[in-house]
Amino acid sequence: MSHWSREDTKDWITQVQLRLEDINFYLSETLNYCESRGILDNTQVLVLSIMTCIWVSSMRNEPITLSEVADILGLEDLSLVSDKTYHLGSKLSLLDFEQMLDVVSREGPHI
Repeated sequence: MSHWSREDTKDWITQVQLRLEDINFYLSETLNYCESRGILDNTQVLVLSIMTCIWVSSMRNEPITLSEVADILGLEDLSLVSDKTYHLGSKLSLLDFEQMLDVVSREGPHI
């Protein structure tokens, strides 16, 4: 096992920062998507936001747990949240961002 250096820590912090910047950018795009399509239902906006976090992590080839998603989205009730890792299904992983939102908004996240 190699020694964890100060550079390793800096690299790790940079990657976390970039991940959060990517997620925040696409969450903003998700809200724009919802507004432009008249999606006002809080549950549907939440589902699209959750799927956005999973989509960004998938595009970055990084795992994400539901508890991480809940933290990112600032969800209050975390009693039912698990540390299970979530991935896009095979159909959604082939889509670009807007296509993914289109499919999830029409068919739901269980594709």
